[in-house]
Amino acid sequence: MEVKVKQRDASVCNLKLMLLYLVILSHLIRPCINGSRTAYGIYHFIYSFHMPAFSFISGIYMKNASSCIKGARSSLIRYVIANICFTSVYLGKIDLITPYWHICYLLALSFWCLIGAGYNYLSSFLKGKRILSASLLVITFTVGITVGLVNGIDRTLSLSRSIVFLPYFLIGIMMPKNLKEQGRIKRGGAFLASGLALYFILKNAIPVFFMYHATPFGKLGIKGVILRVLCYAIGVLITLGIYYLSPNKRLPITKIGADTLMVYILHGPIVEWLRGYSENSLYVPLSFVMSAVMIYLLHRIFIFSGKLYAVRERKGGRIRDGTVL
Repeated sequence: MEVKVKQRDASVCNLKLMLLYLVILSHLIRPCINGSRTAYGIYHFIYSFHMPAFSFISGIYMKNASSCIKGARSSLIRYVIANICFTSVYLGKIDLITPYWHICYLLALSFWCLIGAGYNYLSSFLKGKRILSASLLVITFTVGITVGLVNGIDRTLSLSRSIVFLPYFLIGIMMPKNLKEQGRIKRGGAFLASGLALYFILKNAIPVFFMYHATPFGKLGIKGVILRVLCYAIGVLITLGIYYLSPNKRLPITKIGADTLMVYILHGPIVEWLRGYSENSLYVPLSFVMSAVMIYLLHRIFIFSGKLYAVRERKGGRIRDGTVL
């Protein structure tokens, strides 16, 4: 029987794994950010780019309308199941309107995929694809910048985050499928250096809660618009930087990054339990280890129920198929 194997680039898998690690780490140290400058600094830095980068990566393989529709359907189904389970256990009621904590990503992803399907459908027969792409990015960035001025758009249906992070997803769709290796390191270095410089210059001006992008600006008003522009600039630069610089080699841990969704969904309850020990003086340093262990164990538990992937690496601008992982 012929087995269909989905292809995943090693560089993307490595990047997804790194981002997953940072997400879990930031969720673990969240209770400590008010009492530890170190925890706050780490948490603030991670939140400056981890959701932009995850949104971007989510769009990388959505290169046609069919894959977007399929992604929207599967994400919505996973959201309904996960949110019913988590809200019934932790809130004592079933709530599909307000996503439970990290599950908001699934609802946002279903929304992004629908927009991506429309873009891919139009770009498949329009001659002016560049004009369409540029126009859509201008519109979505503008809406993302100004949506915070509307008081009714907040955590409900994860609408605020869905709108704010949509441009990153679209940039992922619009990225060329096969990037040339020549000049990749230079481009990545330039993007990352610019993003980091901008972040460290402006970090004290951007409150950590603002980078959740989950609620309206409120009293910030026009200042909120300026802060969101700065967040977009930092998010785009760092995201493109780490994307270009992500190792394109099949490492021993690369296969874990091929399918990270189940680990992402299920890390929530474990993090909730571990946070009960956050007052321990060793909690923050141990969080670095616990994040890695959590990813490894959850991956091992669900490795047999996951999808079958081949991880491939780039050689001289060409794609070389990898072994099934």
